[in-house]
Amino acid sequence: MQKILIIEDNPVNLKLINDILTAKGYTILQATTGIEGIETAQENCTEISLILLDLKLPDMEGIEVIKSLKADKNTVEIPVIVVSAHAMESDIKATKQAGCADYITKPINIRDFWNKVNATI
Repeated sequence: MQKILIIEDNPVNLKLINDILTAKGYTILQATTGIEGIETAQENCTEISLILLDLKLPDMEGIEVIKSLKADKNTVEIPVIVVSAHAMESDIKATKQAGCADYITKPINIRDFWNKVNATI
């Protein structure tokens, strides 16, 4: 089954997304900081099908995580979907310009979530 990396510092959101994905049979990797997420992506780059990324992390902004992933030859091809409560058009535009595949707003609408995950993987 496909592996998905979740980079999310909020334990409730992390558990919710993890539970949604594992119920459908996905294998999940987790990181709670930007640095940990980048390292996990680099270490597992050949196995990860998708990265779900929160924008507000304790150590760095999600946009910087996207830029770092897209600048690395080993992780550049892994699609990134931002999952964030920040639904401003400027946030969405900035993440897409940085290279993310899509944007899901919190609170998560399960149907929208699945549509975007399935369209990206």
